[in-house]
This record gives sequence, structure tokens and C-alpha cells, in this order.
Amino acid sequence: MLSSFKPWKLALILSFALVFLTGACGGDDEVVPGATDDEIILGTHTSLTGPIAVYSLIPNATKAYFDFINETEGGVHGRKIKFLMEDDAYSPP
Repeated sequence: MLSSFKPWKLALILSFALVFLTGACGGDDEVVPGATDDEIILGTHTSLTGPIAVYSLIPNATKAYFDFINETEGGVHGRKIKFLMEDDAYSPP
């Protein structure tokens, strides 16, 4: 299987791995967008309405789980999770 890889494909995969690994490195005093001392902000955009609105169950279940964690566990390491959802109505533009 490895013999079917073209050299440029292997280089591309290694480049992506390098980018992701170096992006994960950082100091303790690094500022993280969306995270404060008391809140973690996460978000998604998905089809809450439109022809595939049935998949809105996924972000709604995710929000319910984060609310559960906030109420029962006090969040993550004392930080409440704020989950934002944006409706794209299954419209590419």
C-alpha cells in the first residue's frame, strides 16, 4: 500500500502533520481565543432549518450535553462552556 503513495502525497501529509503538531505547541501564558478564566466559547454553524433540518438534533444534543456538564460538574476546570449555534439553512452562500 505504501508503494502506491506518490512522493508529493507523502510530502503533503507530512506537511499537514507538521502544521498541526506545531500549532498545538505553546506556552502556559498563551492567550487562547474563546477561553477566559471563567468561560469557554465553542461554536458551530449547521442546518437548523431547511431541507436537512433533521440534523439539527446533533448540535442541539451537543448543547444539551454542555449544559449538563455546566450544571452537574460546574463546567471544565471551573470554566462554563458557552455553545453558540448559527443556522446556515443548508445554503452554501
